[in-house]
Amino acid sequence: MTYKDLDYLIVGQGLAASVLALTLIKQQKKIILFSDRELTPASSIAAGLYNPITGKKMSKTWQAETLFPFLENYYTEQEVILASRFFYPSTIYRPFVSIEEQNTWIAETSQPGMARFAEICQHEDSISNAVNAPYGGMLIHHAGYLNVRSFLSACRQRFETLDIVHNHRMDYTQIQFSEGKIQYQNFTAQQILFCEGPYATENPFFNWLPFRPVKGEVLHVAIDDFVTDYIINQHLFVIPLPDGTFRVGATYNWRTLDWQPSEAGKEELIEKLTKLIQRPIRILDHSAGIRPATADRRPFIGVHPEHPELAFFGGMGSKGVSLIPYLAQHFSDFLLFQKEIMPEININRYLSLYKK
Repeated sequence: MTYKDLDYLIVGQGLAASVLALTLIKQQKKIILFSDRELTPASSIAAGLYNPITGKKMSKTWQAETLFPFLENYYTEQEVILASRFFYPSTIYRPFVSIEEQNTWIAETSQPGMARFAEICQHEDSISNAVNAPYGGMLIHHAGYLNVRSFLSACRQRFETLDIVHNHRMDYTQIQFSEGKIQYQNFTAQQILFCEGPYATENPFFNWLPFRPVKGEVLHVAIDDFVTDYIINQHLFVIPLPDGTFRVGATYNWRTLDWQPSEAGKEELIEKLTKLIQRPIRILDHSAGIRPATADRRPFIGVHPEHPELAFFGGMGSKGVSLIPYLAQHFSDFLLFQKEIMPEININRYLSLYKK
């Protein structure tokens, strides 16, 4: 089989590759996806939570005013296009950890920039009877979760219907550069777009970027008579699923980078969960994955400094669900219309690390 005059070869099979492919298909670009089914995409393990207020300091997410309206429209539209259910908007209840934090957020939520995302929760019997929240809490809006596995499955069906999936692991040594184009085996394209998630550390063209992959573990649990109207989030998240069970996570481990669930990870999650909630739990499943995080916690997007026929789209860390839809459009605008990539995510910020 020979493919000539393609616009892009996309390498990857996770959330970044799938959303970027859908974005370019919408622009009527000719693409082929290289998807190695022997590699587990980090996205398939992800809990899919999106939340505009995150981190130890509970700060508003970078570009929140742009990202969250965009993702809500995007995933809602894709449910129609892909004829599948995978997007679950919800409100997050975040208990305060102290009186000081409560006072801080009473002031914060009075500010216009924060009021659209958060409000003080006055009283909810369903929460107070099930969650340890002696200092009260707040409600975080424009939040929810994406069933990433269902979304990727729906994407895969679309791509296979279009006959644009090549189940093959790309051999970097066979990439040839010829007159501003890429030749790879029987494929000829304008560019290769790498969306390899945590596997990007093995890519010889982009492994000079300062990746900081981190392992995360999550539990699938049953909780008797627990809150289903809200996602609970304090030091870990508790996401109610449509079948009445819950997803709980996540851990952060920078030292042991494997895909195996650990006893230590399970114990950490159980300890945090039993401190947070006032209900018996039963563990149904335990899984682990590697997040494609970066040194400065910003994505890596841009073209190779020596080979402009190669480009990279990744490094989304734990915020892929919220970042990827808008940034895929942003990257598409760069590829198709030469619009500038935001400097804080452009890989050019690390050019000093590149050695030929």
